[in-house]
Amino acid sequence: MTPAIVRLGPLGYEWHQRFSNTSGGADRVFAYGDGRTDRPMAGDWNPIDGSTHFGPGIVRDIPPDPCTSPNPTQQWHLNYTNDGGPADASFGYELNRP
Repeated sequence: MTPAIVRLGPLGYEWHQRFSNTSGGADRVFAYGDGRTDRPMAGDWNPIDGSTHFGPGIVRDIPPDPCTSPNPTQQWHLNYTNDGGPADASFGYELNRP
């Protein structure tokens, strides 16, 4: 595993990755996620391939709609590759409150 950081840039989140555990600047920088509405995450979103390759993901909170459910929903957008392309997997998750 190698280091990476996420910064809020003018166009959203900027992911800065280093390909070795040495000092120096980022080897790859790409944009993924909206800094106004999303929270960045990283994980091995595709464990089936056995690569233990970590990729970017974002979680977006959606306010509750009282007509359909009083509970807030989260949308997850996961990317299997380290680039700013569209999500490889997206799904919703409803938070149940007592």
